[in-house]
Amino acid sequence: MGKQKKTISVETNDPNQAVIKLILLADVEVELSPDPQTVYFRNLKKGEQSNQRVQLKNTSKNILHISSINANDKMIAVDLINHSPDWPIELKKDESLDLLVSFQYQIDKPRLSKQIKINYTGGEANEAFLRVYATLKEEPKEPETLTKPLPKDVSEKKNLKPMSVETSPSNEIFPLPPPPPNIQLKGDRNKPNDKLPEKGDSPCFNNRYSH
Repeated sequence: MGKQKKTISVETNDPNQAVIKLILLADVEVELSPDPQTVYFRNLKKGEQSNQRVQLKNTSKNILHISSINANDKMIAVDLINHSPDWPIELKKDESLDLLVSFQYQIDKPRLSKQIKINYTGGEANEAFLRVYATLKEEPKEPETLTKPLPKDVSEKKNLKPMSVETSPSNEIFPLPPPPPNIQLKGDRNKPNDKLPEKGDSPCFNNRYSH
């Protein structure tokens, strides 16, 4: 015999009591009882494997014959302890069978809920279930760097080459422009070759001194 407890939640439109919970208690005859009924694998790293021992006990008055134990999941493996895998395995009243349940985390999902089905004959239910729960260990996050990423338009440019400066044979990076032509103005007093106009050289002087 095994005690079972179930809870039923009923939603209502009453603002003072939005949810009503009904609790059901019953004594159910369990023919093949796993101990523990739920196997927990906590804080496993991805790729890490863990093992737990489970005992199956015939709690009925009949002789049971276990025909198969199926996990139906590649992350779960079930092995027999101190017993050859000669199916079906006979269990008389109060006899037990020891199992080794192995679990290996292979995905990134943080929580997993699985079950192992045990098929047998000689009873009324002829099947039992072992629940398996697993949680993935959270890895510490890497600290943020102070370096800012390049803008998208810059990071997408490829085959960028550094700028090169071509020099002339005289190692002048920027050649000087040629000097401007020598322009001489008439009447420049600063140059010795220039002379002031004399009398008779200009019409203005001739008109001014001719009296």
